[in-house]
Amino acid sequence: MKQRLSSGAKILHPPKISSNKDKKNEHVLNGIDSPVTERFRRSESQATGLGYRRRSLFFIELAIIVGSFFLTNYFKQGTFSLEPANFNLFLLFVTTCLLASGFFKKFQYGYYKNFRAGFLLIVKSCVAALFLITIVLVMIGNYSFSRTQMFGTWLIYLMAELSVFLIYYLTVGKKITSKQQAPSKEIYRAGKLSFAIIAFDFIVITSSFIIMNYFKRGTIEISENYESLIIIFYGLWFGSGIFTGKFEIMSYRNIYYALSPFLKAFLIMVSMMSVLIYAFNLFYLSYFQGFGSLILLIIIELIFYSFYHLYFLDKKKVRGVKSNSEDEPIIEQKGIPVELLKAKFGNDSCLNPAKEKLENHYFNNRRTLFNFIAKYINLNLIDETDAIVLDTKAEFDKRTFADQSYYLFINFNKINDMRHINQYFIEVNAGLNSGGYFVGHAHTIETHKEWFYAKFPFYMARILYPLDFIYRRIIPKLPEIKKVYFLLTKGKNRILSKAEILGRLNFCGFEVVATNDMGNCFYFIAKRIKNPSDDKHPSYGPIVKLKRVGLNGKIISIHKFRTMHPYSEYLQDYVYQQQKLNSNGKFNDDFRVTNWGSWLRKLWIDELPQIINFWRGDISLVGVRAISEHYFSLYDKDLQQLRIGFKPGLIPPYYADLPNSFEEIMNSERKYFNEKISHPFSTDIKYFFRAFYNIVIKHARSY
Repeated sequence: MKQRLSSGAKILHPPKISSNKDKKNEHVLNGIDSPVTERFRRSESQATGLGYRRRSLFFIELAIIVGSFFLTNYFKQGTFSLEPANFNLFLLFVTTCLLASGFFKKFQYGYYKNFRAGFLLIVKSCVAALFLITIVLVMIGNYSFSRTQMFGTWLIYLMAELSVFLIYYLTVGKKITSKQQAPSKEIYRAGKLSFAIIAFDFIVITSSFIIMNYFKRGTIEISENYESLIIIFYGLWFGSGIFTGKFEIMSYRNIYYALSPFLKAFLIMVSMMSVLIYAFNLFYLSYFQGFGSLILLIIIELIFYSFYHLYFLDKKKVRGVKSNSEDEPIIEQKGIPVELLKAKFGNDSCLNPAKEKLENHYFNNRRTLFNFIAKYINLNLIDETDAIVLDTKAEFDKRTFADQSYYLFINFNKINDMRHINQYFIEVNAGLNSGGYFVGHAHTIETHKEWFYAKFPFYMARILYPLDFIYRRIIPKLPEIKKVYFLLTKGKNRILSKAEILGRLNFCGFEVVATNDMGNCFYFIAKRIKNPSDDKHPSYGPIVKLKRVGLNGKIISIHKFRTMHPYSEYLQDYVYQQQKLNSNGKFNDDFRVTNWGSWLRKLWIDELPQIINFWRGDISLVGVRAISEHYFSLYDKDLQQLRIGFKPGLIPPYYADLPNSFEEIMNSERKYFNEKISHPFSTDIKYFFRAFYNIVIKHARSY
């Protein structure tokens, strides 16, 4: 008879993987000369150097733009002084050039892989800036700006950009850019030119022009003044079509890539039309007819070719193709497999390992994911009746775990689709035995961005992603607006951060065993180690209350502006085990900190709400930093006793002594406490002014 796993059976812990990272992390708090500290100092130095180079590129770009404009103004006006009209043109020129540079990521070194890549990047950015300027000038109908000055400034700007890049590349840039890996982009292969598409598109653009002429003048007859306009139309239409490849028949990744050439051609036509109108003073032409015809053209093209791509091509692809359903993984489409929900065997039953069934039935097309799970969970010690799998189409129901105790729960449904994530995690926790494993996945901010940029062509993704981020990430967190969002979407497909997912798991009683990014998704393996937290108010809003050790060991709530993702405070021990501490006593490469949070920390804006604690008397003006219970546990016992004997402070001794390691931080605080015991008032005064000098004059920071 076989022996099954009971609720008290021991699950084999994940094997300890020996890696370079593990070996480096063995050096804990060893001070400034440890390999870990030195490694992170080098990486911090590299990151700082990269940020410095980006800022340098920005200021060089700004200097070239300003210099080009004032140089042209001097040649035309004989003075560097700007007239009011020219000043408006100057502001427009600077704004559009910087917007174009930012859009094409001109300030990121990864896009300068070689000379050709850098040259094309600069040319595209400058041409886009010219298009933007002329579109704005034509749309507002401004005739007062000098065309000689505008086009002369742009030409000097382009030549100066290319000259600076050439000098840079031939001196030091070649060595730097050769080490950069340019981001991968979609490479279009040349397709077969289709005369049918050309003929159809010719009919569409002619019809669009005639229709708009009819709405403008009440007749289809084209006046003499507009005969030249339609010739320009045909020239721009054919040139943009050949350049973008919209007349070619070829295979595309998806419908967005298929429609991309038509959108590019439309943008080129609008831009070139604006340049021609401004350059040759064609302001007498009707904008309604000119730009209206282009808008009508793109609308008809998008509708027709979307239908063509979605219906005609898709049907052509599947015609004659046999079904491959027999190759699909065997997963019950109605929910949980019946054999995994049947009553458990008695204790006298033999163990039937879950590994074989999981590998052959559920992970047939997910080999990488299965290997990831098998690496950290011994599936041979889990009976198949103690494992449960949900397919991607099954909605989670708490009745899944009714009167059951499992050792492994795998759900192929994204966490992003769960309306109440904590409730879901808590119900999974309740359905697992102690030591049981939970395997799930989600779209994080990073993986969603990768997926989004792979789905859309680059220029479309650059425009649409900020809107998508606002809709899926920001709106679900706004106090009142989120109610409408959840009403409409049922909470599906919102974007979550990695820190929030792991923090929620910890909050709900799980320990994170392993994580991995696979196929534009973030996978995790978590182990049930305790019951969910009884904290009724986990931090979620813009102002957070962080639990800190105060006077006499009392736990106080320190107010701060949020700089970390929600639920990050529950990951303190996890981040410490993964990242350790850097020289200023904070975590290395802390993924919990948001991008805007780093900026708030640099300016100390996040500390402003602590004034509430100061007025309440929880903290003093000068004193050691208020720290969490976990961080407090890392201190020596004697220093722990000294710490709870005094209130924490707004300005810690760190800024007075500027220590370089965790050991030096503790020595700095011991020194401060010893002096404060003898001379309380004068010690605080001395440390205040020393910290003020280091912060204001030396620009000391603790981030």
